[in-house]
Amino acid sequence: MLKPFLVLALLSGLAVSSGWAADAVLPSTATTFERAVAHLKGRGALQDTPTALDLFEKAGKQGDARAQVWIASMHREPTRSSRRAALKWARKAADQGHPAGQYLVGAYYLSAKPTQKNLAMASEWMTRAAAQGQRDAMMALASMSAEGLGREASAVDTYYWTKLAADAKLEYALYALRKMQALPDRDRTAAEARASSFKAVLERPELFKDSDLILPNVKPGRRPVPEPTPSPTPTVLDHE
Repeated sequence: MLKPFLVLALLSGLAVSSGWAADAVLPSTATTFERAVAHLKGRGALQDTPTALDLFEKAGKQGDARAQVWIASMHREPTRSSRRAALKWARKAADQGHPAGQYLVGAYYLSAKPTQKNLAMASEWMTRAAAQGQRDAMMALASMSAEGLGREASAVDTYYWTKLAADAKLEYALYALRKMQALPDRDRTAAEARASSFKAVLERPELFKDSDLILPNVKPGRRPVPEPTPSPTPTVLDHE
C-alpha cells in the first residue's frame, strides 16, 4: 500500500533557490518576482514576508506563473479562505501550463473535504503535471493507481509512476520502489519500458526549466485573511 507515500507527496516541497547568497546584494535589474523571493528568504534584501507577499501578488496579477505558485504555497493553512485562495492562485499558474501549479490544483482536489473532493479532476491535473516531469505528481499518481482513486487500480501503473518518480531522484519514491511487491517479469518489463520512453518527453526544450518543477518550500506567512462573519443561525461550513 502506498497511502503513506501519498501523504508525503502532498506535503513535500523542496526549496527553490533565489539565485543569491544570503549576503548578496539584490541586482538593480531584478524582476518583481525575484525581489519577492529575496524579501521572503532574506537573500539580497531585508527579510520581510508581508513585502514579499505584496510583490508576489503584484507579479501574479501581471501573469507571472512562478509568483502565482509561490502565493498558492503561502496559503496552505487549513482554513476555508486559505484553501480557496491557494486554489485560485494555483489554478492561474496551472492554466498557463506551470507544472507545480498543476500539481497544487491536483493536490487540492485530492485532499479536500468530501464536499470539494474531485478525484477525476485530481487525476487529470496530476497527470498534466507529471507529463511535464513534476515528480511529486508522479508519486501521487502512483498512490492513486495503487488505491484506485480517480483511476483504475493497477499494480503496473503504480510501478510505472513510482519508477518515474524514482528516476527523477525523489527520495521517498526510491524507498517505495524497493518496498513494492514484486511484479511478474512481463509486467515489470512493460512498466520499465514505458518509464524509459518517458525520458524523451522530459528533454523537450519547450518545458519549464528544472526549478519550475519543484514546489516552493515556504511556511505560511501571509497577511491574515478574515474568515466570514458567523451567521446568527448555525450553519455547516466546509472548513478544510
